[in-house]
Amino acid sequence: MYLEDNMETIGVDLGNCNIKTSKGIIVPSLITRGENYLISTGYQLEFNNEILIIGEGDYDTNLDKISKENLLPMLCLALGLSTKEEFIRIVLGLPINQYRSKKDKMIEVIEDNKILNFKLNGVERTIYIEDAAIFPEGVATYYSLDVDKRRELIEKDLIVLDIGGRTTDIALLKAGKKRSVAKSTSLDVGMINIYNDMINEINSFIWKHIHFPVSCDDWFSHETHLY
Repeated sequence: MYLEDNMETIGVDLGNCNIKTSKGIIVPSLITRGENYLISTGYQLEFNNEILIIGEGDYDTNLDKISKENLLPMLCLALGLSTKEEFIRIVLGLPINQYRSKKDKMIEVIEDNKILNFKLNGVERTIYIEDAAIFPEGVATYYSLDVDKRRELIEKDLIVLDIGGRTTDIALLKAGKKRSVAKSTSLDVGMINIYNDMINEINSFIWKHIHFPVSCDDWFSHETHLY
């Protein structure tokens, strides 16, 4: 089959808090096994003879993205919602502290699963991954700036701070037309931890004055926002 050079490329972030893509898709990284639901507002995904509901349920607390049990189902959902095409290229990210040690393994996982067969909300889909690239999370933020802005910053060192659901990546990008990562670190703390700390404080106050506790899952499920 002839494949056009302008094949669609989709950026995918399989975050600990949300699944996001370059097509504007954002879905909470919550998963329920099929046998555990009655009425659902999430996305129903059938993959490898298992039914999953993605968008409600529980978060995966494993910070190692390669070892996540639901890595491939989440990838199927992200791609299935982002494109109608069969043949695509993808760009994935890894936390900075996992990038060097896990990059090759991630490529291996994608190579072993280049053909994804699944059902999304009852519709059969087959997606062929023709090529995949892996980048450190957060660093790509610089390249999302418009060209004029990058020209303004070309002679300046930059610090990129990427606060995710359960991790925070910090990188020092050296000045120059072609940026390099001079120093980097990753912290095992993110927005979910911040939400939990806030909710613990709120619950402490509420228990003292009202006796009506809330949970982090309640907060997310009701789309509470901070300003």
